Amino acid sequence: MASTVLMKPPFPWNETVNSFLDRVGSFDHGASLRQGRIRLLSRHSPLLDTIPGSIQKLCEAFGYAYGNEEQILRGHTLFDYFACGLTPERVDEFRRRLIFGNRGPIRPSRLALLFTPGEQEHLHCAECDEDNLQNRGYLYAFRQHAAPFVHVCPWHHTVLTPEKGYSRLFESHCRSTQQGSRKYLKEFSTRTAACIETSWNESPYHRGRLLSQLSAAGWHIEFKRIWLAKFTSEFHKKFDKAFDDERLRCLVSSDRYVIAALRALARKDRSLHPVWCLLFRWLTEEVENHQASKRRAPEQARKSQNLGLKEVADAIKSEGSIRKAAVRLGVDTSFLASYARRYGIAVRLRPKRLNETLRQNIEACLQCGQSPSRVSQSCNVSLSTVYRVALANPRCYSPYRKHVVRSKLDAAREAWRNALEQNQSLTVTELRRRQLSNWTFLYRHDRDWLIQNSPRRQTSRTPSSPLRSESLLRIASNALSEASVNCECQDKAPIRKSKYRLQELTGLSEFALTDVLSRTGVHASTPLGETQKSFVQRRLRWAFNESNDLEALPKWRVARRAGLRVTSLSHLDSVGNMHVINKRLESEWQHPFFHPVRF
Repeated sequence: MASTVLMKPPFPWNETVNSFLDRVGSFDHGASLRQGRIRLLSRHSPLLDTIPGSIQKLCEAFGYAYGNEEQILRGHTLFDYFACGLTPERVDEFRRRLIFGNRGPIRPSRLALLFTPGEQEHLHCAECDEDNLQNRGYLYAFRQHAAPFVHVCPWHHTVLTPEKGYSRLFESHCRSTQQGSRKYLKEFSTRTAACIETSWNESPYHRGRLLSQLSAAGWHIEFKRIWLAKFTSEFHKKFDKAFDDERLRCLVSSDRYVIAALRALARKDRSLHPVWCLLFRWLTEEVENHQASKRRAPEQARKSQNLGLKEVADAIKSEGSIRKAAVRLGVDTSFLASYARRYGIAVRLRPKRLNETLRQNIEACLQCGQSPSRVSQSCNVSLSTVYRVALANPRCYSPYRKHVVRSKLDAAREAWRNALEQNQSLTVTELRRRQLSNWTFLYRHDRDWLIQNSPRRQTSRTPSSPLRSESLLRIASNALSEASVNCECQDKAPIRKSKYRLQELTGLSEFALTDVLSRTGVHASTPLGETQKSFVQRRLRWAFNESNDLEALPKWRVARRAGLRVTSLSHLDSVGNMHVINKRLESEWQHPFFHPVRF
């Protein structure tokens, strides 16, 4: 009687889900990683990322043998890594996407176009592989090696190599142009591994603890403000030319990206990529803002050391008010009031409420057109009290207000007319920037006149495309040119230069490829790659070289020798001999791609 034996493949901690599916497929002949991803993770893209979707489907199939959804989430994905850049409310939404899937993107934050590292192949450490073969008997990919910009093993500090032995062209070009510091590469990989292995609510790289660290280092001050200029200067000084990846170099050397990341950190409605959390925490742990730590003690704090109780009591008794006593002693009024309250010195404080007689006197002075400062002096009250009375009864403040507006309105109109005559080519926005105070005054008090005496608004311009790094565009252009040359290699059969083939060779996404082609001189109407007819002609030219026996051979034999389908020969009017094909190639086929763009 035949018995069924079920084999449970091992799923060690820190192995990525894609690496596990790849090994599981090796037990079942005919299965592939792509089929497993489509069936279990609902992902049709070939990327081997560490943020899979529909973990619930994986657990329903066989994942229950390795734990629940939360255990797979914490031990085999980069959930804690990406959650460090999210607020607690967004973490719940991110967890839901990972477990139940999502029609749109799953990862909560991405870097700018061309800055996202390629995820087409697994990276391996030679020493980690040797240990796995000795102890386990098989190889697998670690999730720590799949994090963005990690090129060194965090445990052995050896350079990671692709599983197939070679990287995509864009990935290899980005790393071959620069030489980074070995010290910084080791430190970056070590910090990334610590961020992955630590729970997000306990990680020092979480955005909440990062803000606390910024405050402790003197970079984050009250009212959610940051010493921006000094911070960016120290950031560039530390990380410029520190890494070997051109994409990471462009990120840390550009003020635009650093300032945008700081703004995203300060706003709760924005997600922050964990790479910035690592770099900002790294900087604040080693560099402090000494300018903020060296604050001068206030003047009243120095004078308070010499104040005595008897001196303060005599000054308050003789002057009769706390304000006059503070002027006599040379300290602040609020400080002297708290000092007297602390040591029990009797103080006759001014009542907080105004009596009706004093209120009427203030209103009468304002209605006569006196300025608030003059009313404050004549009624012996503070300037803020005068403004509070005027705000409670706006009619008593109108005479003075009308007098001020009348005196300033003519001057503002004259200044606006002169600016309009001298700068007739400027738009309303540009003119407003030059005359901001006059424009604001006229907009508040004489808006109709301002609209009639302003340039006509121009039609809205087409929004400009976002800026791209010139060095990355140059690298992408060189990678595309090399991919085009590889398709024409004489030692093997020519390959059709299609959009899909260029994406496979370079490792660029479809959107990135289209963007690079549009920015490097290739017109949008130019077809990507070559036509089917041109490709068939090139393949025939390579297969038969100078032979003239094509007409004597049947089509199936011609197709087999050229490595084509018989139906592909229908794209040609007639097969003909090689001489005719050569002439047709010389007249019709042109190089469909471009040369590296010079910047």
